[in-house]
Amino acid sequence: MTHTQMVRQELCRAKCGCPQCENALVSAMLLFGGEGDPLYRSDFVPELELLAECIVSQTGVMTHIEEEEGGKRKRKYYRLTLEPTEDVSYFYETFQLALHHQLDPSLVQKSCCAVSFLRGMFLACGVLVNPQKEYHLEFKCRLEDPVAEAEVLLRRLHQPFRRTRRSGFEVLYLKDSDSIADFLTLLGAVQNSMDLVQTKIYKELRNNANRVTNCETANIDKTVQAAARQIQDIELVLEKKGKAALSEDLLQVAEVRIQHPEESLSELCRILGSGISRSGLNHRLKKFAQMAETIRAEQKQESPENRVS
Repeated sequence: MTHTQMVRQELCRAKCGCPQCENALVSAMLLFGGEGDPLYRSDFVPELELLAECIVSQTGVMTHIEEEEGGKRKRKYYRLTLEPTEDVSYFYETFQLALHHQLDPSLVQKSCCAVSFLRGMFLACGVLVNPQKEYHLEFKCRLEDPVAEAEVLLRRLHQPFRRTRRSGFEVLYLKDSDSIADFLTLLGAVQNSMDLVQTKIYKELRNNANRVTNCETANIDKTVQAAARQIQDIELVLEKKGKAALSEDLLQVAEVRIQHPEESLSELCRILGSGISRSGLNHRLKKFAQMAETIRAEQKQESPENRVS
């Protein structure tokens, strides 16, 4: 089950605040997802069952759900049609504006009815992307749908949706995780909202752990590279100048550095145990670096290609 279907499933169980909320929900579903004939089409049966139940409650008109035949789609689709009874005319009268892609302002005057309308709108054309991949919730609306009116309604309820056009559709969307969680809670998808917040916390903890690990790895790499350079310098100085050319302090540092190539300067200070500070140890190692650089410069001058014939 996709994240969108999980939200739709929870919204199908949400309770309406007042009798007119059902009317608002049905209107939104017909307005943003209705197809005329069949009346409604979906790959999610609970959504069709909720719509059928609300239609019966509001108009007394019986409906019929059947599996759609034909096609080579990965998902099964189902159709909701009206039973041909004498009450059908009352249904068309009640939802006339919605069936003609017009929003009835009287349906969304109360806050509970406005929320029910948005709940029906999400069931009809809402999408929630897997929060593990990205934070994105949107309404994908047809060009003939009253997107501007829906945008005004969302602003009235302090929902910071943005609007764009993509592949011939009008899109209202959210990309902020906190705003998405608040909107899901408003619609009645509280569990999905909590799951999103939990996912966000987990991702932040994992990212922080990765940053710490990367930082530690980088520090280890720097320590290893620095130690390798220091040992090369020390070995070159000992080879060319010998131990006799070095003071007792430098010889002690050279022996400890060679014996403990993996240790940091702080750890080497502890091993030396002579009260030497980290800066003092670093100063002595720099002396080896300077002597090694001098030796390399002399070797370069003495190389055959640099000799003057």
